Amino acid sequence: MFRLLFSGLACALLLACASQDQQPAPAAPVAAAPAPVPPPPERAIPTDSLYPLLLAEFALRRGAFDVALEQYSAQAPLLRDPGVAAHTTHLAQYLAREKEALAAAQLWVELEPDNLEANNTLAILLIRQGRNVQALPHFALL
Repeated sequence: MFRLLFSGLACALLLACASQDQQPAPAAPVAAAPAPVPPPPERAIPTDSLYPLLLAEFALRRGAFDVALEQYSAQAPLLRDPGVAAHTTHLAQYLAREKEALAAAQLWVELEPDNLEANNTLAILLIRQGRNVQALPHFALL
């Protein structure tokens, strides 16, 4: 009898716990999502730059990095496109060509002065050349 009573009480307690209404935790205030940055407007590639850019891309795919860097370095100042300047900077850094990397990074910062990656890259390249004072303004943005 005592076992039956104990078993019934245990089942009742388990059912009571299982059927309790779970109240959702109070929602934390959600911060407003930052406004999405619109993509840069598309613009046509000049016909004079089309062949050198294609040559650079195919050279990259075939492992001819020096040819690609030569073409990108020539096209970056002509096109004045931040994407091309960034690509040139990254490629020159990969090849450890400090002079070309510095020129491309300076152009990149000129075209996108608020870009943190561009400023950081330029500051590091300037420090590597011992131009610490010139690097300070770029670190100030970080």
